[in-house]
Amino acid sequence: MKSGRHYLVTEVCRKLGVQPHILRYWEQEFEIKPARNSAGRRIYSEAQLERLQLVKHLVRTEKLTVAGERTGLDQGSAGCGRAVNA
Repeated sequence: MKSGRHYLVTEVCRKLGVQPHILRYWEQEFEIKPARNSAGRRIYSEAQLERLQLVKHLVRTEKLTVAGERTGLDQGSAGCGRAVNA
């Protein structure tokens, strides 16, 4: 594993203000693959945390659907490919 700050699920959930099931859903939908520590717990890199913060912004603030979030993430900016949640 590369050096640098890594975060456990509880830390990421606290920083994002979401429940673990939401975090797992975002992992699946956006192909975020956290590493595992020696105890088998998921750990997230700084870059993964930043990506998850962007996902949260797109879904909660920009009100994008999952498809809209993917577009926003692919284009690297919030508000692109805006879609309203049904």
